[in-house]
Amino acid sequence: MTGLTWQKIMPVLITVLMVTSTVVVGGCSSIDVTRAHDPDAQFRAMSSWTWLSSNTQKADQRTENEDRFDDTHVRDAIRSELISKGYPQTQQTPDFHVTYHEGLDFDVGVTTFREQYGYGYRAWWSGFGRSGAMTEKTSFMTRTLERVLTIDLLTPGPDKELMWRGIARFEYEAEADATARAHRIRSAVAKILETFPPENHD
Repeated sequence: MTGLTWQKIMPVLITVLMVTSTVVVGGCSSIDVTRAHDPDAQFRAMSSWTWLSSNTQKADQRTENEDRFDDTHVRDAIRSELISKGYPQTQQTPDFHVTYHEGLDFDVGVTTFREQYGYGYRAWWSGFGRSGAMTEKTSFMTRTLERVLTIDLLTPGPDKELMWRGIARFEYEAEADATARAHRIRSAVAKILETFPPENHD
C-alpha cells in the first residue's frame, strides 16, 4: 500500500462503483407496456382481422436490412399472437385492421444518492466544503436509447378509427445478434397483446 492514499483511492473506487451500476442496470433491461382501448368496442364479438395497407413506420438510426428483418419478425409475432387468441387473419370481411409503428426515443433518468456516513472527512474530499459528517446528495443523469413499438387496432369501416393501442418501450441494443433481436421482438409483441381482448369494464 506504499504511496497509496485515500486521496488517490477514492476517485478510482467511485469510478468502479459507477461502472458496475451501469452494467447491472443494462443487464436487467425490461419491457414497459401501456395499453388503452375504446370501452364501447365489443372485442369478444370480433373474429378476424387483416393488415392495414402501408402499415409500418420506419425508425431512425436503423439500416434498411434492420428494417426488413424487424418488419418480418414483428408481423410474424403479431399474426401468431392473434391467431393463438382465436383471431385468424382474413382477406374477406375483417372485424378490425392491424397496424404498427416503430421508432427510437431517449429515456432520461435521474438517480440521486444521499451520502450520510456518520463520520467526518478532510479537505482532500473536494467539492463538499467544510469538514463534518457526510450528508450531501449526488445525482447522476442517464440517457438510454429505447425502442418504441406501437400496435394499433382500427375499425373496419372507411373511417378506420382507433379502438385499441398497445405500446412497448425497451432498450435498443444496436449490437444484438439476429437471434437476440428476434427474441426481443417476439417478447415485446407478446407482452403488448398479453391482455387482449380486454374486458369491456377495463
